[in-house]
Amino acid sequence: MTAKEAAKKAQFRILLADAGTVEFDYISMFPHVYGFPAILSYAFRIFGTCVSTALYFNLAASMLSCVLVWVITRMIAGKPAGILALAIMCFFPSMILYSNFVASEPLFTFLLLLAMYLFTLSMKETPFKKKVP
Repeated sequence: MTAKEAAKKAQFRILLADAGTVEFDYISMFPHVYGFPAILSYAFRIFGTCVSTALYFNLAASMLSCVLVWVITRMIAGKPAGILALAIMCFFPSMILYSNFVASEPLFTFLLLLAMYLFTLSMKETPFKKKVP
């Protein structure tokens, strides 16, 4: 860390301390990693703080992702395509691999699929009937 970066970090720490928002000494260099621990903390509060809680949380997110793939594909292409997409998603190597680690991929895959489901649902309910002149 250069002197300029250290000074900037110290300035930021002073601003936050004066605002009363933080009482810690660590500021992450990677702010994108705050989302997963923040969501995982709710699972820890409910089920306890152990590694198996995080693994079961990822397993649940992976299973819900598979269900969302089935629902989205069924809405778009029909029931047989939905079952095929579900089978492919369940046995996809990354779905199996990342559900065994405490990683953010299962959660963010679920959130992406949830957004896709809501978009698909909104398009199904309000189709474009007006033609562009």
